[in-house]
Amino acid sequence: YIFIEYDYTQYAEKVWKQVLDMYQSSYEEIVVQPKETRSSFSQRVLSIVTNTKNEMSVMYYNQGKLGLFKEIQDELTKNSYQLYTTSKYFDSTNVNFILTKDDSDMVAYQIILELKIRNLAILSPLSKFRLYLEHEGTKTEECVVDYDPSSNVVVLLSGKRKGVTKGALFTLYAEVFDQDSEEYGTYNHIQSIFAPRDIPANVNFEEFKMQQQS
Repeated sequence: YIFIEYDYTQYAEKVWKQVLDMYQSSYEEIVVQPKETRSSFSQRVLSIVTNTKNEMSVMYYNQGKLGLFKEIQDELTKNSYQLYTTSKYFDSTNVNFILTKDDSDMVAYQIILELKIRNLAILSPLSKFRLYLEHEGTKTEECVVDYDPSSNVVVLLSGKRKGVTKGALFTLYAEVFDQDSEEYGTYNHIQSIFAPRDIPANVNFEEFKMQQQS
């Protein structure tokens, strides 16, 4: 990741394509196998290829190559791969749904994204982190967090939402920006998550909790 951290993206892309050339034919055979029949080696190949494609797609997004980004992400999400992204600035360490309640005590949810900063030296001390959430074609700004140079952890939390179907796809964009300088530009760390369960829109929070426990 030294190539990505210091913007030698052409070298990173070359290495990633070499990895894909090495494993792509095996990957294509593995993806059509039932999950329960895959060997540990097959699982390893699957992990190498899917993570390589995911991380390459994030590079493409930040280069403005949105067609390539979408093509790769469509393939990965079609197969419901839950991947943890590594990018220029961050490692995703946790992404999850949190059950909560709205002002009327009805069940709601938020999505939390926890990031570990990979290299403190390449971040501007004036950086901020903005979270966008994309779902069903709509992208909304959720929060902005100031960078704390004394910590290598960033926690981003979406606003409260109501109603979701199990398996629904959400894409989170953690944008790094610096309001006081154009030297660093902006960068997006991208993390996807699928809803782990149905969360109804109009059910009392305590009733829903009891339903889940029964």
